[in-house]
Amino acid sequence: MLDQTIEQLVGRRLSDVLPALATRTSAVYTDTLSKQEPTQYESRYADRDFLITVFPIGDDLVAKSGVDITERKHAEAALTESEQKLKLIYDNVSDVSFWSGESRAT
Repeated sequence: MLDQTIEQLVGRRLSDVLPALATRTSAVYTDTLSKQEPTQYESRYADRDFLITVFPIGDDLVAKSGVDITERKHAEAALTESEQKLKLIYDNVSDVSFWSGESRAT
């Protein structure tokens, strides 16, 4: 994604690699360091969605990892759209009957 190897990235500051992202996430780092607990947030980069976890690894140092959640986000959006369509149908039908196996409810 960054056109750099892991070896080229390890040990570098985020502000050197992605300055705009570093500016947006500095509050998360400050919060993580002050609480000394991991913090999670979602972020979008290069048309992909990520769940980012920031870990405190000292008094003034953090590490972060990201998991690609793009497919999950797409599935959630499709589910929401499907639920909205079903609700629209249900709200606009005057009489509804449901059948399930041998049971029937009206």
